[in-house]
Amino acid sequence: MNSVFGPTGTLLIEGNSIEQAKTCSIRLHQSVSAIEYGNVDVIGNEFSNLAPNVSAQHFCVDAGTPNTAPKWIRNIVFAANHSNDAVTAAVSSINIQDGDTIVVAGNALNNNSTAGPTGIAIGGAATHVLEYGNEIVGFTSGQYGTILAASLDNLNTHSPINYNVNAASLQTGLVLDNADIGGNGVQIKLAQGGATLQTLAAQYQSGNWHLNLTVGGGTSYIQRWRNDGKVVFSNLANVDVDANALVAVNGSLGLMGATSGTLRLAAPAVAGTNLITLPAGTTDFSATGGASQVVKQTSAGGALTVGQLATSDLSDIATFNLNTTGTAQFKVKEATKTSNYSVLSTDSGTYFDNTGAAGEVDFTLPAYAAGLRYCFTATAAQILKVIAPASAKIAVGTTNSATAGNVTASAVYSAVCIYATSVSNQWAADGTTGSWTVN
Repeated sequence: MNSVFGPTGTLLIEGNSIEQAKTCSIRLHQSVSAIEYGNVDVIGNEFSNLAPNVSAQHFCVDAGTPNTAPKWIRNIVFAANHSNDAVTAAVSSINIQDGDTIVVAGNALNNNSTAGPTGIAIGGAATHVLEYGNEIVGFTSGQYGTILAASLDNLNTHSPINYNVNAASLQTGLVLDNADIGGNGVQIKLAQGGATLQTLAAQYQSGNWHLNLTVGGGTSYIQRWRNDGKVVFSNLANVDVDANALVAVNGSLGLMGATSGTLRLAAPAVAGTNLITLPAGTTDFSATGGASQVVKQTSAGGALTVGQLATSDLSDIATFNLNTTGTAQFKVKEATKTSNYSVLSTDSGTYFDNTGAAGEVDFTLPAYAAGLRYCFTATAAQILKVIAPASAKIAVGTTNSATAGNVTASAVYSAVCIYATSVSNQWAADGTTGSWTVN
């Protein structure tokens, strides 16, 4: 159809067999600018392009210039047609590049597994195009050529859509496929009065595919199912998922109170790869606690409980009983050394001895820090020497050692307790038994 005079219209092509075309079998073309045409039906025709004619298309709408209407041609139906081809040219069997209010539906296109063409291309200046229900087979170069999303209309229905099947295996009822190599994904949109409420979107972000439940579309998700099997709640500033349930905030997961408030569990900004596993058990922490109450786990993997610590819970204390006179009984820290030892500040309060020593044992005190205290007992008849650190001295009674000096004893059960006084670098004995030599 070559539009020269007009405006005019009404063209019906039905029930024909069109074979071995050398150019597009049915072409709608505007030869004179601003000549408009309306109403074209191409229904129930059969097409065939086999060798040697393997370059032609079947239905083409060319670009044109309208006069007063939105498009130069409008109201087109291409339906219930079928083709049997072996076309090798890089064309599209149906190629719509202009027009308004167009339906392409229920066609059966078969290129018999021959590479080259695609089945349907829609774009250019075409608008309000509804394409559905076309069976496109044997196009190894792709069922669809260039499809301009802005040209297409939604498939609208007021009838519910049901998928019914009777099969013994899992069946696919709906496939949404965005073939764009840019990885822009595809989505199901839920709307009210034309306004988007939520979407369920497969989106490629940060190097991975995710299934996002979003608010109002875009990438602001309520919940994300990641392709590594992890589930993420909301990247929004604050989204209440449901009352008495979950609340999700960047970097944290919260539990909402039945009446008010939210309890949050937060990870640090740089969380690493870590795991916290809680034990089995039922503990209501809102009904526990009080003075001297602590959280305890009394067995490996046992439930968390709340209570007051008993003496048996303190591994370094044999008994700790305050009687009516205020007397405290406790077990001191003891350590036996049979070779030279550099005493640590964390050893403060320890009673050292040389039980089993075969020769002299030297104890070098740590750097001066007021309040440190250690006791030494010669339990073997060998020299036990306590050495002051650099710049420090040790006094026994009124006798003070040289700088970095020492005190020694070898008689069994000679004992001395030495503490760091408030005078800088000065250690002193606050109790001795036996004979100690100050050097």
